[in-house]
Amino acid sequence: MMEPQHFLVVLELKKTIQFHLYLIMAYLSGAKLDAKQVVNNLTYIEKSIQQRETILPKLIRFVLPQGSEQTARLHVARTIVRSAERRIVQYINNKNKKVKNDDIILRYLNRLSDLLFILARKYSKQEVAMKEV
Repeated sequence: MMEPQHFLVVLELKKTIQFHLYLIMAYLSGAKLDAKQVVNNLTYIEKSIQQRETILPKLIRFVLPQGSEQTARLHVARTIVRSAERRIVQYINNKNKKVKNDDIILRYLNRLSDLLFILARKYSKQEVAMKEV
């Protein structure tokens, strides 16, 4: 079972990411985008990755997407983000005018999928620990 404090941290992370994604959707729909804000969002994601990566063992083999419903949902979310990233690359390549923000958006999505993968690994690790108890 997840600790209440950890649950609140993940809930806040989810809300923040949702807000970031709304900004990206607005940009892709034609709204102006504050590049500084997106860079800050990217930094937020990268810090979240670093915080969680340090407590996980180094990867030495391929990770199969399996585990509890929580872990499976994180893996599904990760694949959806990767798919969206590919579609946005295609959209950007078909645009007449390339913009600097396009690269930042793609970096954000790439790092977001990395974060979801790390969260899935973390939950999977917790599940294994709980089974051993």
